[in-house]
Amino acid sequence: MLARILGCFLLEWRAPEGCTCIVTNPPKLADEFIRHGLTLVEKVIVLLRLMASEVADRSDLIDRHLVRQWVGIERLGRAENQELRDAVRMVRLRG
Repeated sequence: MLARILGCFLLEWRAPEGCTCIVTNPPKLADEFIRHGLTLVEKVIVLLRLMASEVADRSDLIDRHLVRQWVGIERLGRAENQELRDAVRMVRLRG
């Protein structure tokens, strides 16, 4: 199942119509997901551990593309779809 999901995104050659941003909690292939996402849209938001920004292989991504880094103090639990919609709505309101 994971290979099928990975393959689907990494084989996309254009973003869906109207899509200007990709938000993902990428699997182990975070670099590939980020790099590919940037070929599809200008803004890619990823949920990664803080230490992910310290990896030398990502220095080009960080130097050229990192705009903002938010640090959470605790790991979030699994949220249901309605909880995610509510959280996005709150972020937009604070915006």
